[in-house]
Amino acid sequence: MWKLIREVRMHRSWFARPAFLCGAFLAPLLLLTSPAVPAAGPPPAAQTDDDPRGEPLLPLEELSPALLGMYRKTMEIEPEMRRFTEQYGVDLDLARAVCLQESGGNANLRSVAGARGYFQVMPATFRGLRVDTNIEAGIKYLSQMIRQFGREDYALGGYNAGPGRVRRGRPPLETLQYILSVGQYRNTLMLHERSIRRHAAQIGLETVRAGDDWWTIAQRVGVPLVQLRMHNPFLASRALREGQLVAYPPAPRSDLLPERSADYLEYRTRHGDNILHIARVLQADRDRFREENRLWRLQTLPAGQALRIPLERERRGRAPQSYRVQAGDELGAIARRYDTSAWRIIRDNGLWDERLTPGEMLQIEREPPRPAYATHRVRSGDTLGALATRYGTSVRAIQAANNMGRRTVIAIGQRLRVPTGRGSAADAEPAPQREAQATSDPPASADAARTATTHRVVRGDNLTDLARRYGTTVRAIQAANDMGRRTVIQIGQRLRIPGS
Repeated sequence: MWKLIREVRMHRSWFARPAFLCGAFLAPLLLLTSPAVPAAGPPPAAQTDDDPRGEPLLPLEELSPALLGMYRKTMEIEPEMRRFTEQYGVDLDLARAVCLQESGGNANLRSVAGARGYFQVMPATFRGLRVDTNIEAGIKYLSQMIRQFGREDYALGGYNAGPGRVRRGRPPLETLQYILSVGQYRNTLMLHERSIRRHAAQIGLETVRAGDDWWTIAQRVGVPLVQLRMHNPFLASRALREGQLVAYPPAPRSDLLPERSADYLEYRTRHGDNILHIARVLQADRDRFREENRLWRLQTLPAGQALRIPLERERRGRAPQSYRVQAGDELGAIARRYDTSAWRIIRDNGLWDERLTPGEMLQIEREPPRPAYATHRVRSGDTLGALATRYGTSVRAIQAANNMGRRTVIAIGQRLRVPTGRGSAADAEPAPQREAQATSDPPASADAARTATTHRVVRGDNLTDLARRYGTTVRAIQAANDMGRRTVIQIGQRLRIPGS
């Protein structure tokens, strides 16, 4: 250990510089969390159900539902991940861990900055890599970072914040948390993948249809809504889009959440749990969550830790209405009557099993309108207070929209997602509005959204025939699925087909 510390002190890297807040102190932690391996050579095969290495299977109750749902989605792209990790000499567990951290195994996500797909690759990076798929782009870029820095922990810093920030020794705290989180996923896979794979194989995948919301999907698959959210943390804070995959357990579970007590929920962590995912799924205030449990901003969660999750909302506007449950009432109907969502009623009243008892009193708040956003690139002299005034919003709203803590410092060049406080993004200034259009993920038009179709590729399919069958163009299908012009479709692949 002393040899390791001496190495850190002597290393002219971003961890050893005194100007950096957590420098030399955090380096040993990162080295132990994400061990360095040779940059080249074939990766080891992933564990499978019949793996002879033979650690005992963990029971389902000891694994994070979020990890199981996300892992199940990555199983859909596993052949492609395996092929490209072998081609570019990247460890398969590491590549899967990056995919889990970046997108949770969801294909069509876009970040505020415009990064896309399973591996959240920026469009300019994608073009420069000269590849056909997002999966190949992410793995190829990760391999370049590993070769450049010679070790995986530094490579993850370059993947997240850019190699320039790593070389300059000034990565943001969010990047250090990113390294810790990917390292935790990677180590969890190394230790328990046989158990994870066995249980994840039982998880179902439901395709989002036009007009679906969380409640309609929960009713269709027969699983409580909160359990859907817990298995799909990346989708929990986003509007569902047609064609997305929602993971769900084979049967409702009774072990995930205890009964709610006052304005807190007691939760015991499982292997693969993530602080931000827990807060996102249950819509808990992240700062209060950390303060209540004495959590650091740079921290992973060990299995078995008892947490108190604050659920009390900050009240805005009118006080909630009270409703006495009648015989035959159904949550969806109550939500429609009060212009709110079934999830909001479930969360605010702790109805995790969705059972209504006649005579029970419910507290119901209307669902607030979804705000319009602009994307603002931070310039010299910008402050959150000034931006809040300029866009007609609040500092806290900007912080919440960007997953920032109350004391996070913004940096020149950083892109911020800013609620405009207006009816639509068109009211924002021209530059932010253009950036918002480039970095958001709406359908091309309302008509296209209504007529988009999801097609599962079968033997004999090709893009030309599909375009002719659905009355669209090959390029439109490629654009709707973030595909290059030479991408080859595969049997079983799901394609989003835009309307004509």
